Parts: sequence; structure tokens; C-alpha cells
Amino acid sequence: MKEEGGKGRKQVQRSEEAFRKIIYELGFYRTQADEIQKQMNSIQLAIEETEAGLETLKSLRDLKEDALFPVGAGVFVKARASDKERVLADVGARVVAEKKVEDAIGTLEERKKELNESLQNLQNSLGVVLKRIDFLNSKAQEIHSSLEEGMANV
Repeated sequence: MKEEGGKGRKQVQRSEEAFRKIIYELGFYRTQADEIQKQMNSIQLAIEETEAGLETLKSLRDLKEDALFPVGAGVFVKARASDKERVLADVGARVVAEKKVEDAIGTLEERKKELNESLQNLQNSLGVVLKRIDFLNSKAQEIHSSLEEGMANV
């Protein structure tokens, strides 16, 4: 009888160790899922900003009077576009260059495409992480149940 009790306790100890390992791993994957979600939110904001820029550029030629131009943080300037053929566009590394409206539209459309691809990749990664979390949750529940049974039998 003593031997059975010893085996039971060892089994409980192994199950407890496995349970702790799964809980640790769950924490890691939950943190990873949160970080991916934050990246997705940032990319979504960049997509929305890019779409707003595209919309503005596409309507620039039809502008006949003063308009409100966003300058950031919800602030707009009432102004008239003196040159409807050229705009100043960020070309990276905080460098701004003069571009034809069509070229700026092309640049923004390419940027939007790249952002959407990045968003899709992150969604795929998040799906993999969430599946792993689900698997680990079910495994933790199994071990927890076996621990409760093991404790009752020891």
C-alpha cells in the first residue's frame, strides 16, 4: 500500500510540474498575442491615415475653393491649394520631396498594399498563437482535473 501512495504522490508532482510549465507557456503566448494585437492596431491606424491621404489627393484637382487640410492631432487649416499638380510627400526617414499628385497617389497605394499584407501576416500569426493558447488551455484543464482526482486518491 505504501508503494501505491508513493507512486501516486510522484504522479501528482509530475502533473503539478507539467501544469506549472503550461501556465508559464500560456503567459508567454498571451503576451505574444497582446503584442501582435498592438501591432495590428498600429497598422490599421496607418492604413486609415493612408486612405485619408489618398482620398484627399484624389479630390485635390476638383477643389475650387478653400478647404480644410489636416495638420495632425485633429487640427485642420483652412486654405486654398495654389498648386493642384504637385504635393510634398514623405519619402522616408523624415525626408519630404515634391511629387506629382499621380506619383504621390501611386506611392500611397503601394504603401496601403504593403500595410494590408503586413496586417494579413499578423492576423495569420495571431491565429497560430490563439490556436496554441486554446490547446494549452485544454491541456491545463485536463491536468487540473487529473490533479484534483490524484489529490483525492493520495
